[in-house]
Amino acid sequence: MNDLRKSGWFFSIPESNLPFYGYIGMFDFKNTDWYAVWKTVPTMIGLAFFGILHVPINVPSLSVSVGLDNLDMNRELFAHGISNLISGVFGSFQNYLVYSNSILFYRSGGDSRLAGMMLAIATFFIMAFGASYLGYIPTVVVGMLIFHLGIELLKESLYDTWGVVSPIEYFTILVVVFCMALIGFNEGIFIGLFGYLVFIGWKFY
Repeated sequence: MNDLRKSGWFFSIPESNLPFYGYIGMFDFKNTDWYAVWKTVPTMIGLAFFGILHVPINVPSLSVSVGLDNLDMNRELFAHGISNLISGVFGSFQNYLVYSNSILFYRSGGDSRLAGMMLAIATFFIMAFGASYLGYIPTVVVGMLIFHLGIELLKESLYDTWGVVSPIEYFTILVVVFCMALIGFNEGIFIGLFGYLVFIGWKFY
């Protein structure tokens, strides 16, 4: 098994005796490199902008895809706001709904609150007690999952929208896809926003 891990077929087992909450004790503003923080401001702005937009875009799209008609956008916005506030207080990651992952989970049978609770419990268990179990997961499985999600997103953005949206909208989608792939995530967001403003101006003025 160790030879397979060294060859890259399995994930390496993390070697650490710290508990999963040990990172909280590492916060020390005296040792903070504020120049490095300043360099990440554009990325933080992009993530914040994405976090604001993803709820009114992804949640209704997910609702339509799974056939739910009881969507309460105010409740979704409130829940995402509270979860991100709590996550930020504890120095954790941004919380947002990943449309492709949610669709995959739903199509795999996760269509109930019980399934969501089981996933949350399993995720917490792995985070808190079972990081070493990741060393027994083949890397090819994770690679195939990412590959599948990438193809699914590409299909939904380029193939499923062909003939549905207007030519200028489709051109904007193409530009955003290529910009995110070749330049960067933030650049793709801002170019998409600019394209949207151009489209609105062209359509109504």
